[in-house]
Amino acid sequence: SVKEKHQPVEVVQAGQIAHSGEDMLMSPHVGIAVTPDLVERGIDAVRLVRGVAQVVGGGGGGRPTLAQAGGKEAHRLDEAIRKAPALLREIAGGK
Repeated sequence: SVKEKHQPVEVVQAGQIAHSGEDMLMSPHVGIAVTPDLVERGIDAVRLVRGVAQVVGGGGGGRPTLAQAGGKEAHRLDEAIRKAPALLREIAGGK
């Protein structure tokens, strides 16, 4: 699994999903995985993904070890991903 082979916190996917219709729309999507030991220390994927999702005008949810989010502002996806390390430090320091 991702959590067994990689780092304690990972952005496991980030990209834009195309929606068909009259106008082609792109929406950002992010998935974050956190190892159980970090969850025990108060750091969970849901809190992280929701913080990242705020940047792209969206929301998210899931389980403490794996969460996903979507939004409306695809042009801000890179900014949202860059925010993740600072958000992690904030959560770790505030627990």
